[in-house]
Amino acid sequence: RVDRRQRQMCIRDSINAEYGVSNMKQPTLLVLVCLLSLFTNTRAAKALLELDEHTFDKIVDGSKHVLVQVAQYTWKSTDGYDKVAVEFKGIPDVLVAIITRNDNLDFVSKKFGISKEDETPRTLFYEKGQTVPQVVSSEDSDSLTEFLHFAVHPELKKLSAVIKDFVKAEDKSSVLKESQDLLSSSLKDHPYVKYYLSSMKAIAEKGVDFIEKETKRLQGLSTSKGVSKQKVSELKKRLNVLNKLKDIQ
Repeated sequence: RVDRRQRQMCIRDSINAEYGVSNMKQPTLLVLVCLLSLFTNTRAAKALLELDEHTFDKIVDGSKHVLVQVAQYTWKSTDGYDKVAVEFKGIPDVLVAIITRNDNLDFVSKKFGISKEDETPRTLFYEKGQTVPQVVSSEDSDSLTEFLHFAVHPELKKLSAVIKDFVKAEDKSSVLKESQDLLSSSLKDHPYVKYYLSSMKAIAEKGVDFIEKETKRLQGLSTSKGVSKQKVSELKKRLNVLNKLKDIQ
């Protein structure tokens, strides 16, 4: 068994490696761990709305955009799903929610046709003004975040349509200009917009082969030693953009 002192040392070393914290006494480190965990979990819990059979139809009533995941348990939702909720917390008319299957068996079975044996999380998007959901195929939190940004922002929805024209167009430069003209100056700094526009510009200049070459380059970077978690997350977002462009071809 690992004794108390060994556990404290393990926690200390983990924090040193993760946050670059050193030269701190063990009790101080333990308090820091508790505070960080409490802050992160509380922030995510407040952002992620938990629904049940009594509240679902009252919340998902067409008055707002709602991304909802049906999962066996809250802790069996898509990894990082709570981060999607944090990303959209405070944005008007947008909610990120979850309903657990095991706590609402009959309701989930009748509403979504999901059996008790199905352990795979299912994500649905209810667009504002609509009562029939769209099934979202994205399998990770970064893809879900991107999907929701494009689904709820009018300018991004227009850009999404133009992106499809861009990939199939012979004169890509003119479609690229059309994409840029669609966007307000503030939206051009949106992370996903920047990724799309920079990738589209490279494709227009270097051809569609850029997608495969850049994908391999970014995959290599994302698995390199010493790359921070924040950088890996950024690389995954860029890879998602390239995959979307590739799928449209």
